[in-house]
Amino acid sequence: MAAAYLAGVVGTMVQFSLAPVLPPVQARFGLNSVEAGWVMSLFAIATLATALPAGLASGRLGLRRIGVGGLVGMAAGLAAVAFALGSRQVWALWFGRAVEGLGFGLVAVAAPAAIGRHAAPRIMPWAMAIWATWVPVGALAMFFAGPRWAAGAHGLSWFQLGMAAVALVAAMGYAMRVPAGSESKDGGGRWPVVAALGRAWQRRPVVWAAAAFAAFTFGAFGFNTFVTSFFTQRFGWSLVAAGNLGALFSAAGGLGNLVAGFVTGRSRNAGAVSVLVSAGMTVLWLGLLLPQPLAAGAAALAASGVGGFVPTAVFAAPVRNAEAPDEIPLLMSLVIVGENVGIIMGPAWFGLALHLFGGWTVPFLSIALAAAFMTSCLAAAERHPLPRAMHEGSQFGRR
Repeated sequence: MAAAYLAGVVGTMVQFSLAPVLPPVQARFGLNSVEAGWVMSLFAIATLATALPAGLASGRLGLRRIGVGGLVGMAAGLAAVAFALGSRQVWALWFGRAVEGLGFGLVAVAAPAAIGRHAAPRIMPWAMAIWATWVPVGALAMFFAGPRWAAGAHGLSWFQLGMAAVALVAAMGYAMRVPAGSESKDGGGRWPVVAALGRAWQRRPVVWAAAAFAAFTFGAFGFNTFVTSFFTQRFGWSLVAAGNLGALFSAAGGLGNLVAGFVTGRSRNAGAVSVLVSAGMTVLWLGLLLPQPLAAGAAALAASGVGGFVPTAVFAAPVRNAEAPDEIPLLMSLVIVGENVGIIMGPAWFGLALHLFGGWTVPFLSIALAAAFMTSCLAAAERHPLPRAMHEGSQFGRR
């Protein structure tokens, strides 16, 4: 489980390897805000291309091969981005980000599925809560380290190559520690594709959870992509100071994940708690419209902290609603698809809104609206439980 968690954290570090240093990257390639938004969105599009196939093929290939392949692919993409930063070849930037995203889609399915299969029932709430910290922990590392390497293009290039080495080390650890095969001869990769998707669609709580996650990542990744730009442009902060604040937001999200695990393990109605927290996020995101930097930062910090409840609840949904361990990768792939739909739309829309409206009001209002939609999806998941017969037949439902 530790090796799988490390793989997820490294994947997030790759995903956020450019966001904290977006201003100098834009200057390096002459990118406008729309193009800068697609630096993150292209990554998510590529992730969508591999996430669902990874879930479908997990029974045949095994979670170890899928995870290792994803980490090695991300290392190759990082090398291409390093070349782009050193040579000013913008095509290599887009190519590298796409390759990184293809690898990330494999890791994002294989790693949490491995944890869901092998975690003991009594620690499952904590296991999913700790897994949910993969994004804030990886983002925190990048927001802290990235701006300190932003003095020149060569520093950025070496930073990308260093991240490639980290990804390869994580691949070695994953290969040595994660079991190779599936737990059943009838793994999900052996189902016909249409039948497998039909089985997944019947798990309506997972479908609603995936939709909620799309709304969550729309706001979170839209904001995180431009957080350093926001505080440097609107309030005149230095890149390092803005990066430190972005790291603080990520730390608050990770702490929120752990608090959510504690509450989930002890609450009789953890879903209702997630709905209430989601509604609170809608109000908190509006605080970014405040003209004072400390007030806007405090609102974003609070939203990041309570937002930790959402990924924890979402990643638990595939485990809680699977009939058998072999279904977990397929259901987890639905969650990853939802996650990356939001990641595609959020940064792309944020950049486009900045370009069209020339200010931050419309992007931040969009985040609040997305949070309201997220609340409705989480509420729908509570109103549409699994059919009684299906739930009673589920190994994880009985747990």
